[in-house]
Amino acid sequence: MKDMKNLALPISLFLILAATAAAQTGTGTVSPGTAGNQADEIVQFNNLRITEIVSSSELRAVINYDVPNPCLKFETLGESRGASFPCPMPLGAERSNSGATQLIAPQIAYTVKTGSQTIFLLRDRSRASFSDFGVNDRINIYGFYDVDTNTVEALILRNLSKPKERKFIQLNNLDIVSISSSTTPATITAVQNFSHPCYDYGSEGNTSARPTACPMPLKATGVDEMRFPANIYRKYVIEIKNSTTLLDRSKNPIGFSQIALGERINVYGLYDEDTQVIEALILRDLSKPAQRENISGTIIQVNADGSFVLRTDSGEEFTVNPRLATGLRVEVQGFIDRVSKIISELTRLLIKR
Repeated sequence: MKDMKNLALPISLFLILAATAAAQTGTGTVSPGTAGNQADEIVQFNNLRITEIVSSSELRAVINYDVPNPCLKFETLGESRGASFPCPMPLGAERSNSGATQLIAPQIAYTVKTGSQTIFLLRDRSRASFSDFGVNDRINIYGFYDVDTNTVEALILRNLSKPKERKFIQLNNLDIVSISSSTTPATITAVQNFSHPCYDYGSEGNTSARPTACPMPLKATGVDEMRFPANIYRKYVIEIKNSTTLLDRSKNPIGFSQIALGERINVYGLYDEDTQVIEALILRDLSKPAQRENISGTIIQVNADGSFVLRTDSGEEFTVNPRLATGLRVEVQGFIDRVSKIISELTRLLIKR
């Protein structure tokens, strides 16, 4: 990379390093020792998660699409507001899946290089050093992106995880995959499709809910990666204590023994980024009492027993067993051939039980 002259960088650019991309004011100076060539783009990447510390000046991190406008582009270093653009993907990476469109959040890994020119900041914008950054910390980056190497040379690197902040959050539409005990205290492992939102209630839990980037725990073990791939599902470990309020869908109290594998829940509680565990204050079981639901998708497999596998637009897959039997009343819609006595190209099949 080519040497550059010292660059005056307005601290108004720190807005790119805010978790909500809110504007800041003031001025400051950055003196890069090296910077990108003319083909490199000036970018901001928001809410990345560090996955590896490569050396004393280099790390790797992944980005996802939980936060609005995770990637911004700047025409010049003096520009204070960036334009949202599709996050760059490594050359040769697959950009779409075949088959039905899926609302998935692909994780993209970037190499981040720092040097004497890099300004290190903590969440409260106090100065930091490279040693203050560790695996699983959330970061924002501003710098030069080299598409050929999928590398960002950081001018500003901000750690959103430090100093540690207690955070009240709500996670919606989680599916239970394991329960450690039939009585409390217990631990639940659950997965959440990337299409479902998360909400932040602040450090004291007394503010109005606002959409937030969902936590990205790395320690939720015991989850079948074939059934719940990482590019479609987040995995969470949830602590249920004796004091946790347990409710059904109608917000009536229930016992912990009534909660079962495969059921869908909402969780409100405290998330600890160090332990990557959610301490549930309220757990609401959306599967109790049982109710019929409407769901749509694409049939991706038909089985010999008459069942089929349905994939929804969000990427979830369900085995559907219509349990067709002699004497069952049905209503169908399609093209009727009264000579051959065939109904084809069904657009509707209603089973009356």
